[in-house]
Amino acid sequence: MLFTNLEPEFGGGGLQGLRLMRSLTETGCAVMALTSRPPALAAPAREYGYGGVIERLLAPASPRLRYRVFGLRAAVWLWRRRRDWDLLHIHGFGLFAGPAVRLARALGRPVLIKSTVLTGAHPLLANASRGGVSDWLLGAYEEADALIALSGAIEEQLRQEVAVRDVVRRIPNGVDTELFRPATGPEEVAAQRTAFGLAPDVPVVLTCGRLESRKNAVSLVRAAGELPRTPLQLVLAGPAGADPDYDASLAAAIAALPDGIEVVRTGKLEPPRVAELMRAADVFVLPSRAEGMPNSLLEAMASGLACVASRIPGSSDILDAGGGLLVELDDDSELAAALARLLEGEDVRSRLGRAARERIESEYSSRQVAGLYRELYRELFSKTSATVSASTR
Repeated sequence: MLFTNLEPEFGGGGLQGLRLMRSLTETGCAVMALTSRPPALAAPAREYGYGGVIERLLAPASPRLRYRVFGLRAAVWLWRRRRDWDLLHIHGFGLFAGPAVRLARALGRPVLIKSTVLTGAHPLLANASRGGVSDWLLGAYEEADALIALSGAIEEQLRQEVAVRDVVRRIPNGVDTELFRPATGPEEVAAQRTAFGLAPDVPVVLTCGRLESRKNAVSLVRAAGELPRTPLQLVLAGPAGADPDYDASLAAAIAALPDGIEVVRTGKLEPPRVAELMRAADVFVLPSRAEGMPNSLLEAMASGLACVASRIPGSSDILDAGGGLLVELDDDSELAAALARLLEGEDVRSRLGRAARERIESEYSSRQVAGLYRELYRELFSKTSATVSASTR
């Protein structure tokens, strides 16, 4: 598996990949993960975790150089260790993956690419008059044996690319349904609230993710200010983003809240702590502007929370079938109305929470998703073997 970055760096795609790695190893797959390691990253060059080996290849700190250099070094590593791997599974896509794709194809190895964003959103693929590097990158997509789309919008756009539409598959992200589970009762909810310094008798609205423009926590804060009821505890779980202007706008929105609404910023939390925090909440909100398939929304649903999310690809794919409410992006008043409905209606919260948990157990558990990938691996191996056999006759 090839990743641009993995923990300890923050990223939903990397976290999802590591969960898949663990689930696959439980089914008998041997998995190696390759990722980049800038000089300042406090992580070993090699470690054993999630059931497999994680190799971090040294790359420059500069964002412009980091992933290109990593891509070349990954291709060299794959060549030198070519007897140790049988299939290349790329998480995300960019220039870093091109050399590895071409090498795998030259070796006759299957290539699978999990596309987590719309191809049109990629800066090198967004221009209709593409050429040069853009065509080279798209060509690497076209050489893949399978393209995994997380959402309907991603699948539709990939299928519009004539050369790749026959290899597009839809496989969702998975969630650990043992780690992320509903609270066993009021006592556990109270205990978790105490552990996070939250009042036991005040409603808790939670959002999780990096506090940056894409995750759009400002919209949630503004909507909370429109709620007809107080008091309220609003928990923002996740590390700060890199944009000081957005930080300033978020701070201003928090400062403008009426008395009675307390905002708690937890910073970055490890998954077990996120799971505990979700068992302390009443409602989960994801007001994002863009998502592939949001881990936090799946985790909240697995935790039995009633959820509200912006009506965008990825989130809509999950909630259109139930388990929560969808609101228009950046419509703070509609979001406030949805929150008021859930906070004032315990029966509605309970019904949506139960439906959410049932949906996750039936369609999105990590083991089910790993099984889908394992079946696809077998199919790709079968096709590759048939192609090699035909070419030697």
